[in-house]
Amino acid sequence: MRQIARKQFNSMLKHMVSYPLICIYGPDGFGKTTAVAAFLHNRKERCCWIHMHKKNRKQLGEIFEKSIDSGSYDIIILDQYRNHILDRHIMKVYERREHSCRIILLASGIPSFFNSELYRWTLLIPTTMLRFQFADIQKLAAVNQICIDEREVREILRVTCGWTIGVHALLEEYGAVRTLNPDLQLYPLFDVYIYRQLNQAQRQSLAVLSVLEHFNIQLIEALCVDTGIMKILTWMMNFHWFVQVDRITRLFTYSPVFREFLYDKFLMYEKNPSHLYRKIADYYESSGDILNCLRQLYLLKDYKKILQLLELYESKNFADYDTELMRNIYQMVPMELYVDYPYAWLHAIMDNFNNLQDIFYGKQLLEGFLHALHSGSLHEDEKLLQGEVELILAYSRYNNLHEMSRYFKRSKTLLRNQTSRISNPEIISTFGSPHNLFLYHRKPGDIQRIVNILHKDLHYYFEITNNSNGGLMEQASAEQQLESARFAESIHTAWEAYYIAEHYRQKWICVSSLFTIGRAAYHLRDHTLLQFVHQQLAVLREKVILPPLLSEIDLAQAYLYILSGEYEKVAEWIQEGRKGNLLQGATLYSSIVYGMYLIKIRNYAKLRVVASLLESQAHERKQMFGTIYALLFYCILLEEENHQEQIVEAVHHIIEICQPDGIMTVILKIGKDVFLSCSDSWRWRKLKQLLEEHRDYNSYGLTERELELVNYVLKGYSRREMAEASGLKENTVASYMKRLYRKIKVHSRKELKELFMK
Repeated sequence: MRQIARKQFNSMLKHMVSYPLICIYGPDGFGKTTAVAAFLHNRKERCCWIHMHKKNRKQLGEIFEKSIDSGSYDIIILDQYRNHILDRHIMKVYERREHSCRIILLASGIPSFFNSELYRWTLLIPTTMLRFQFADIQKLAAVNQICIDEREVREILRVTCGWTIGVHALLEEYGAVRTLNPDLQLYPLFDVYIYRQLNQAQRQSLAVLSVLEHFNIQLIEALCVDTGIMKILTWMMNFHWFVQVDRITRLFTYSPVFREFLYDKFLMYEKNPSHLYRKIADYYESSGDILNCLRQLYLLKDYKKILQLLELYESKNFADYDTELMRNIYQMVPMELYVDYPYAWLHAIMDNFNNLQDIFYGKQLLEGFLHALHSGSLHEDEKLLQGEVELILAYSRYNNLHEMSRYFKRSKTLLRNQTSRISNPEIISTFGSPHNLFLYHRKPGDIQRIVNILHKDLHYYFEITNNSNGGLMEQASAEQQLESARFAESIHTAWEAYYIAEHYRQKWICVSSLFTIGRAAYHLRDHTLLQFVHQQLAVLREKVILPPLLSEIDLAQAYLYILSGEYEKVAEWIQEGRKGNLLQGATLYSSIVYGMYLIKIRNYAKLRVVASLLESQAHERKQMFGTIYALLFYCILLEEENHQEQIVEAVHHIIEICQPDGIMTVILKIGKDVFLSCSDSWRWRKLKQLLEEHRDYNSYGLTERELELVNYVLKGYSRREMAEASGLKENTVASYMKRLYRKIKVHSRKELKELFMK
């Protein structure tokens, strides 16, 4: 495979003229030899390569001395420098202070004989300089004529951590068979370049740690055979070589493929790993890390201990942090074990109804629980348990606020004003969407009723859950004000919601409030406040590890980036695939964000697919905001295709849905130009006034295509030249021009030029 120049590395090597000794250090396989050879290839200096692994000690000493004394070479390269063979010889050369040539050491680490004196005239270059970045892999593929898309490049970078030899192996394979098989290609390389370089105790220690997703120094000391394994981990971490560490928590993590490789090794020599799982579980329980303890107990299939912990920590939220783990646990626990742990049973029911969204299995668990409750098999207060059931049923009725309110009242009565033992303080009522009303609004004219119910009846819920969801009432009002274009009021109410939510540690409502403030600030053209919201969301994201909440923040940031015109950041969000891990409400909202992005980059083919998907999902779940956005996307497509009659029909449909609730902000964000272009065909005085107030420099409501054609007219293009420049047919250009004349009330090109020149 042809190589590419590494600019950062070469710029460092150019300084070697000022140093008599150069040490390039790092693990084997990072391309030290290849990079140095490529750098020296076109230089006129005389070089001597000494491959230390091919010579015995006596030969190496003689060859080195002879090369120095002959004066025939400008540079001597000692490749694979190790075992202290030439330490004494190098020190002797530099003690003489006669440096007739420069010496380059290619070593796995900084040699032990280096002292403070030697450091002063040594150029140290770590092989982190040689790690491949995204652009490097693309360039290497192009040089070798390998056609590969960005998704595969990112996958190669992810699994190899930029390791040169791993990148080469995966690129060669992709060039040959057009698929990536990281396991098949990287496992042998891990074995040769890492695993076999360690002694037996170090190998076992590395493999044992692969059982854990994260590990700290205490776990390393408790589990590892070799107490010096920290040196190996630190060495690998310093080169970003398949080991990362969080600088704040000091938790170590293997890269996914490397961890799988080590886990295979662990299973090969450890025939009965249960004692290790038990040891790890005990450590996590004693340190209060219950989620990791549950992971180990699941491997042990110790379901009784799992239920004991769920009973003890009944108000903790585990399903949002590891959905698959909790789903597997609930599916595997025998039903008869639940009888002794009624609150763990209730915990399982609530998780299946809400966090896991497995209604079928949730109903099975609920039927079993009610049967046990009525038969007297559960040794707890029957009314309190029934009150917890009513609370779970209320959570599951998020699509019907009347029913939800009724269940909350019954739960409060049965719990006798006590706080629920299974209330989830972190429950995300919007399922990851930053727009609360998006999930609850199900028919035209419904928003005021939703807000009234929340204000009237939500206090029952607050009383039995210790103010979980504090700030939701105020946030619902803020969103109603925003959608009806009362922007200043909306900001005031959203800040109120934010501070209430912050007081009760309801982070998801804080995100929703910031999202509302950001959208209102955009329409008020308050760029300072909008920038502040971006900063606050970024700070909040750094503190969050809950996946649905991360999704909510991602969606809010992406939406606001589109409003701000920062499209490249939205492209990063899409490429990183964050929208792939979202929950029900956020899945729909991610389609909206993606559709808005496609409008801005004018990718109408993909927009049609997104609009169709959004329309079907919104219809299935009866979510009005999803339907509104889908119709607006179709209006954009119809505008691009110049179907004026169908545009008018779609606009009337949107107004039928929006007018009963006074929803205008959605139209203002996406459909302003479309609605202004056919303003004579519809009547909604308040919306017309809003659209007129928010006209930008394009005061005639022209579309981007129409503005493009105006620009061509001002440049003096003919119709044929306009068609060629815009990629349209001449007849289509003529149709656009006729509609353009009607909009701005002119009759010729001359009048159009005079108007716009003025």
